[in-house]
Formats: sequence, structure tokens, C-alpha cells
Amino acid sequence: MMRRGRSLSAIASLASAAPAFAGITLAADDAPTDPPWNQPATLSYVRNGDGTTNGTIDAVLRYKVSDTPPAGSIAKKTTYGFGVYVHRDNDSSAPKNDRGLSASYGQVIVGDYDNSQGPRSLNWNAKLSFGKAIQEYEDDNKVTVRSDKTKDRQVLQISGYYQPPISGVPVPPGGKNKPAAVMFFDGNLGVYSDRSSGGSGKGVGRLSGTLLSASANFAPFGIDPSAEFNRFGGLGFVPTLRLAAQVEKDFAASGLRAKNTYKLYTLEISLAFSKLSGNSLVPTLNLSRTVGADLLTGRADTSKTEVSLGISF
Repeated sequence: MMRRGRSLSAIASLASAAPAFAGITLAADDAPTDPPWNQPATLSYVRNGDGTTNGTIDAVLRYKVSDTPPAGSIAKKTTYGFGVYVHRDNDSSAPKNDRGLSASYGQVIVGDYDNSQGPRSLNWNAKLSFGKAIQEYEDDNKVTVRSDKTKDRQVLQISGYYQPPISGVPVPPGGKNKPAAVMFFDGNLGVYSDRSSGGSGKGVGRLSGTLLSASANFAPFGIDPSAEFNRFGGLGFVPTLRLAAQVEKDFAASGLRAKNTYKLYTLEISLAFSKLSGNSLVPTLNLSRTVGADLLTGRADTSKTEVSLGISF
């Protein structure tokens, strides 16, 4: 099993990065902020108690470019990219099959990654996507029907990141300091538009709404997998705990679609590994509990407990 991915990197490296960065990243979604790491792209295979099986994949492969303006310039750091995405679950009770192309553009409003009060950032981001997705709707007989629809989505949001300072814990003389624990928070506030077309002709139309999400993340042994205290054989490892909540609320609907509210809650324990040689391929072991729905990744309302192996680079 594998799970969503964002690249694993210490927050300190953001301050010392080269003036421009370009590369391909594998993640679970297009993260508008630059946290220390992203959730890994995952592929899961689950055997249920009744003997049935289902699989899940959440992955975004994106070419990303980030430019840092020269010191003293009034220009802001700019990031843009394009890629392909797949969010799929063949669970018959709550299936999703969301796939297509996306493009994004954003700028940093405030970016201070080397601050005694804690690294922080604030930026805006616009994302466009076009593809196909399973959509649920009620037919004329009030029966729930699922149909594969053509989708185009637009999302405009402001995103923030904050990492309060937490000092390391000293040990007796002659010993080594324990690693500094790291806690960081991120959140998004924005608006979206989701248009469905094609298929049977039912359930077509546009939904427009607002989104709000926030997460708290805690790494008790720091965020650097190559540090000596994080060694495990030939690998470095970083355990983290993540608690997240998201709500999407439609404020307008057209065509044959009806307004709704989508809530999603996540509790996740992750163990990210990285080769001490600096290899960018990062495997992650995840234990997660998720409850709710997500319009923008095609997830129907469901509850899941999963153990999965994630990959990011």
C-alpha cells in the first residue's frame, strides 16, 4: 500500500535554497504551502472482513518551478507548475475516480524561514484542473446514481504556515543533546468552482463554495532524517503525528446540482525514512483514520482506517 506524497526537506533548507528551483515532485495533492514535508503519494490494497477487496491511490506528479528574487527586490517569491493527478478508490460503498491535468501559480506574501520567533509563511495560490470524476446524484426517483463526469475546477486560496520554536532537551555531561521536537501548523482559506458536464446528462452543473482547512503536526525527534539520533540501520527516520480538519461549503449551485457541505477529519501517524546519503526517494509508513468527504478530490462520504506505504520524491 502506498500513500500521498510531498517532498521531505528540513525547513532550514528553504532559507538556504538556490535562487531558482525546478523539478518533478510526487505528492498526494498540490500543496499550496512549503511545509517541511508533504504527505506521501499512496497506493493501498485492502482486504475487508467479508472477503471483498478494494484499492486506493492518491498521487499528483507535478513539474514545479520556484523563483526567489534577489535580495532587496520588491518582487515576491513565485511558484508555478503543472502535472497529472489521480485520486481513486474502488470501494463499492463510496467510490472515487478523479483523474486529469492541473496547473497552478502562486506567490509568497510573507516568507520568513529563519526567525527566532519561528519560521512562518503566507502566500496565495490559484489552481486549475480538468479531468474526469465519479459524481453521485439523485435521479428522478430519488435513487442515488453514480456517473463518470467531465470536470473542470478552479481554486483560489490563501495559505499559511507557522512553526513555533521548541528547544532541545539536554542530557547528562558527556552525552549528546536529544533532538529538538518540532511542531508546525498550516491552513488554507479559499473559494472554489466545480463544474460537471457529460455523462447521462443528469447531475450536470456548477457548484461554487468556500473552503477552510487546518492541520497541526508534531515531530518529537525533529524533522531531519539524516541526523545521527534518527538513525535506524542505514536509514534515517522521522516519526510524526498529524491532526487535520477541512470543510468545503457550497454557496451557489446551477444546473441539476444541489448545494452541500463536505467535512473531512484526519488523524495520521507517519514514519518517514530517508537514506543518509541524501537520496531524494523517501518511503513512509502511515497509519491513518479519516472520516468524511472531499469534493475537490472526488472522495464520497466514508470512514476509513488504513495502514499504507507511501512514496515521495
